[in-house]
Amino acid sequence: SALYPASVHASPSVLRPGASSVSSADGGGGGLRASLLRNAASSVASASTSSMRDSTTDAGAEAAHSDGRDVCIVLDDVTVDMNEPCVMDIKMGTRTFTESDLGDTTERPDLLAKMLSLDKTAATEAEMDKGAITKLRYLKFREELTTTAHLGFRIDAMKIGDDPNLNDTPLNFRRGPREPSAVLRELTRFVCDARPIAAAFAARLRALRNALEADLQFFPTHSLIRSSLLFTYDKSPTQDGDVAAARVGVHMIDFSSSCRAPAGERLTHRSAWEPGSLEDGYLVGVDNLIKMFDKVERGETVWEGED
Repeated sequence: SALYPASVHASPSVLRPGASSVSSADGGGGGLRASLLRNAASSVASASTSSMRDSTTDAGAEAAHSDGRDVCIVLDDVTVDMNEPCVMDIKMGTRTFTESDLGDTTERPDLLAKMLSLDKTAATEAEMDKGAITKLRYLKFREELTTTAHLGFRIDAMKIGDDPNLNDTPLNFRRGPREPSAVLRELTRFVCDARPIAAAFAARLRALRNALEADLQFFPTHSLIRSSLLFTYDKSPTQDGDVAAARVGVHMIDFSSSCRAPAGERLTHRSAWEPGSLEDGYLVGVDNLIKMFDKVERGETVWEGED
């Protein structure tokens, strides 16, 4: 069965049955590592950017897998040590539809209603006559409302500490940023104009990119459609300029739609998608997020190609 990644951070990960996790270094240093949790009885292969090694782990609670194997599920609250956590969910990749969506030709009235609630003029005359659209049509329409296709990511949700004045504009498909410069403004708002925090996120993303590009087993053989990066930091210490205490983290989450590529096929995560290729554009998003946070650190507000 396929192995699915779970979470990227420096403490124990959220591991699903047959899961894998990649960990980024915490404020105190430490190496990047990836763990593949196969089942409760097996050893865990732990990969780092410098070496591969076998190890065992006490993974905690056990559960039954669909094929009868015993597996372990480990949950971790990444904000447990924070006084005023700031959290942002970014959906990764240049597409959110899966290969299975291509073959789903079921026409659904509920999806047409969702589309019209976002844009009353979006449906064609034929779609209005039918009173329904397919899931693929809806997902492609939704991507047109966001930065998914051209930046390789979109901001899905954001919470900035406990100040209601900073959280009065919840992000969604109606109000989320659609232009790169608008994304820059939202990222600046997320870090509360704290350039060292932006620099720390850029560093975490570079470390993540290095680890993913160095991985020869999991990452090049799995499509990570509809997965997210969870950005976290503690707002309280940053007010005193203590970036190390802010516990800046970048965490890989949400892998229910991920899948393994056919045997012998390897993904670049940057190539354009073609039917059957499974390319997801994940690294396109990581590359652009690094550029974005670099710009936030420098106080820039304009994206390339925009006036």
